Amino acid sequence: MTGKERGTDVLIDGKIYNLAGEDTDYIQKISGYLNTKMAEVKTSAGYRNLDADYKALLLNLNIADDYFKMKDEAAELRKKCEELEKELYAARHDVASAKMKLENTLRNQR
Repeated sequence: MTGKERGTDVLIDGKIYNLAGEDTDYIQKISGYLNTKMAEVKTSAGYRNLDADYKALLLNLNIADDYFKMKDEAAELRKKCEELEKELYAARHDVASAKMKLENTLRNQR
């Protein structure tokens, strides 16, 4: 951190850290997420008996699990969005075709 940058204080696992970034709200959000994951991991059976490396590994595995689940969910949502966009395009095409037919019908009735 340079002399001009100011960080934001965050509480992670009972310790205060000063972290720098462009968006302090985002830093707080990430810190909150990390605290939640740490609290979840600590409830695992045998957690207290693990050494520090295994505790860190367990936390990392849980975070990676969340990441991949969200990544898969995002891919599914993108796929669904693409399908809905295709349906919308087809519906707009149908409306335009129906409008043209209606205008032709009205024109021919005159």
